[in-house]
Amino acid sequence: MNLRGFDCVTFIENVLAVSRCIKENRLTFDDYRRELQSLRYRRGVIDGYSSRLHYFTDWIADNERKGILKNVTKELGGTAIQKKLNFMTAHRASYAGLADDSAFARTSRVEERLDSSVLYYIPKSRIAEVQAGVHSGDIIAITTDIEGLDVSHTGIAIRTSDGSLLYLHAPNVHGQVQVTKETLEEHVKKFHSYTGIIVARPLDPPQ
Repeated sequence: MNLRGFDCVTFIENVLAVSRCIKENRLTFDDYRRELQSLRYRRGVIDGYSSRLHYFTDWIADNERKGILKNVTKELGGTAIQKKLNFMTAHRASYAGLADDSAFARTSRVEERLDSSVLYYIPKSRIAEVQAGVHSGDIIAITTDIEGLDVSHTGIAIRTSDGSLLYLHAPNVHGQVQVTKETLEEHVKKFHSYTGIIVARPLDPPQ
């Protein structure tokens, strides 16, 4: 738990956890810790390295089952794809948690389960067509053509007063969270490996 520094995913998790706590008037550190755990781990339960939702499409699906958000990509006109997800086990040396053989085996089983999932994404050539349906505050996951990986960056859609759709994110440059100067569509098109977006809409906690 760290509110002083983020990568792109922990930024999303912390913003969502804090906002949900505020909306429910749950304002203690333990409230924040429990909310963050619920978002970050499969079914909200810490059970070893593989229980963390490392692949972001898995993170979206698990939190949709919890009623925390809704994946609206398909209803916005998203395209169905299937992609083999094995980036973590294929790059085992890059993940300290996978040094343990048991954690590696469990992560492999998670990847095998994810391989059967159909994903929906909006290709970057079609973002302009659907951007009117994107709300300010929607979570935007950027898909990638990197082999074995589903999403390579995450952020939040920001709708400005003039109607422009920008991107609030924690990039690995300049050491600060920032809003893009260019539109979301322009930002995605800047990077060759980016293929499109997934849109997940946070839901208000039940009253």
